[in-house]
Amino acid sequence: AGPCRYHILPSPTTDVTKTATPTSLFMSYQLPPSGPPEPKGPMEQIESIISTIVPIALVGLFFASPLGGIFFAVTNSLFVLALLTPLVLFAGFKIWTALYTVEAPCPSCGVLPVRVLKNGEPGVCLNCGAFSRVDEKGDGLELCNNPYDSVLNENGGG
Repeated sequence: AGPCRYHILPSPTTDVTKTATPTSLFMSYQLPPSGPPEPKGPMEQIESIISTIVPIALVGLFFASPLGGIFFAVTNSLFVLALLTPLVLFAGFKIWTALYTVEAPCPSCGVLPVRVLKNGEPGVCLNCGAFSRVDEKGDGLELCNNPYDSVLNENGGG
């Protein structure tokens, strides 16, 4: 491989010329020329105005047509659905929670409230790790045996 060549811009004190290599990158901005715009004829001015007005008119005609009405109806329906779905789901979850779960202080430590299902499935206290379930009246909690203890005793462990 040959020596590396760098492009060094000449300064008033050095006399270095630029060398171009096949791998050189020349970066520059492709800016329009500065100064006042060149005068255009009347047809060119009309064409530049029409190229702006025609798309705006076509979009306006589309939304004024029956297809535009259908488009608005579908778009608005999706927008309302996107706004109402989280509210309906939140309200439904709150109602389900009120009907099918019980929340009471932990019967073991009493520090944190524990929420369990009313069907008797045990829940775990996040503070002490005790298992609790709904009592027979269905309005409070009671301690229950650790389900893993019975599995270990049957298998000869723990």
